Amino acid sequence: MLKIVIAILLTGMAIRTLANTVDSTEILFDEEQVFNYEIQFYTPDWSDSMDYYMEIMGGEYMPARFISRFDDGDSIVLENVGVRYKGNSSYTFSRHSVKRPLKVKFDKFVDHQYYFGLKRLSFHNGVLDPSFMREKISYDIARAYMPSPRVSYANISIEGELIGFYIQVEQVDDQLITRYYEDDTGRLFKAGNDGAFMTFSVDAFSNFDRKEGSNDWSNFIDMMDKLNNTSDEEFVEVISEVLDLKSCITHLAYTMVLSHFDSYTGSGRNFYLYENPKSGRFEILPWDLDQSFGVYTNNWDVINADIVDISNLDQRPLNRRIIENDSLRNVYFDFLERMLNEAANPEQIAAEADRIKERIKEHVKNDPNKFYTYEDFLTNIEEDLVVQSGPRRRVFPGIKSLSAQRAESILSQIEHYRATSVVKNKKPDNLHQMAIRAAGNKLLLSYSVKTDAKPVTLNVYNARGSLIDSRYLGLRNRGQHTTSISLEQKAAGFYVVQLNFGDKTQSRSFIMRR
Repeated sequence: MLKIVIAILLTGMAIRTLANTVDSTEILFDEEQVFNYEIQFYTPDWSDSMDYYMEIMGGEYMPARFISRFDDGDSIVLENVGVRYKGNSSYTFSRHSVKRPLKVKFDKFVDHQYYFGLKRLSFHNGVLDPSFMREKISYDIARAYMPSPRVSYANISIEGELIGFYIQVEQVDDQLITRYYEDDTGRLFKAGNDGAFMTFSVDAFSNFDRKEGSNDWSNFIDMMDKLNNTSDEEFVEVISEVLDLKSCITHLAYTMVLSHFDSYTGSGRNFYLYENPKSGRFEILPWDLDQSFGVYTNNWDVINADIVDISNLDQRPLNRRIIENDSLRNVYFDFLERMLNEAANPEQIAAEADRIKERIKEHVKNDPNKFYTYEDFLTNIEEDLVVQSGPRRRVFPGIKSLSAQRAESILSQIEHYRATSVVKNKKPDNLHQMAIRAAGNKLLLSYSVKTDAKPVTLNVYNARGSLIDSRYLGLRNRGQHTTSISLEQKAAGFYVVQLNFGDKTQSRSFIMRR
């Protein structure tokens, strides 16, 4: 059967025919397989070129030959695939090693060239995971509750030399969206490496990258506006029209259970938003889980981090609005308990870790460029691993030990919060209330100031985030104030009006129709 599949996979047309009868991508995520790949570049100075393409060209692909070898002697050879280094912290921490994270794009230079039905694969090098299983376990748990990538393992050689043992991860792209959604034509946005906090400001939009779909940001901006500026009384009703609250609550609970703080919950990175055309709502998808199980701490206690009193809620409106709403907070508690009783149960995680260990241990042992010893690999599955490199001391929480301790802490916190019904981080209403309305060729703004002698400035931005109008309104004393903006020179489209009250900011959006 494998030989038949290999023959079919050599042409894009045949792959599309096959996709109507069987999901060939499942072959690449067989639980029992460790794949073996060789990459052959068409130039002898490939190493220097790869560095240049990554660091100077911003992550451009190099053409290469991709060979997949199977234990029975079969192989697949794909010419002119695109290969590049990838990653942020994973690349930085391994930039002096030959074993750097890789991304392979099979159709980069040849249209409709797929590998077992996939256009892309990511290969993570384990530089921040001595256990080699954080992503495998974390994504498997995630898929029980939300659309998420699949994971397997591979040995990768370059020019005939074994580079190392890698974690093979499915890319979040249009193909993953097609697997999970009835309508795959929606827009897909990815949080940038500097963090995307979903606060409603012009800078916030620049921290997202559009990955799939049309270049129309109007629904995205409208969702952000409603998330940040809807009153508490109307929040659930209004936001439910544009944002899938179940998805958001699930994601918050998931990041807390796995102490996955290199995420929206912590760093503000490593998540996607998909605008589902069928529901009209945005959903959140996880990404880049190699620092789950407490590797990325965000300067928090990864075992006892509070599930309600989260220090950065001022800059995480999505999480804050969930936690501050009594009904949504109880749903959040229910999801935490559900995960800890189901896929993220510590006993189940421990059993899965043992199973994975038996499958990959020889490959870890034979990795010539692994970043930690084989003994470190075994230790980190069970308990904390402390690595000292010069003055730098790094702690990698144990897979089994952290999951058990974190579960105990969360369940204890839920019991406490349900008994007391206290939300520690509840914030007071905004000090300055702002409203806008159109009147003829003018936009009228009304706002209140609650402190005397506050300097007030006004900025107007278009949908691309460009500043098109700015003015200083002077010092304002406490009380109600109004001002206006002429609309005569404004083109039709989406705009954001921002009022700055000293160090406070209020924003509202409006659509200009002609």
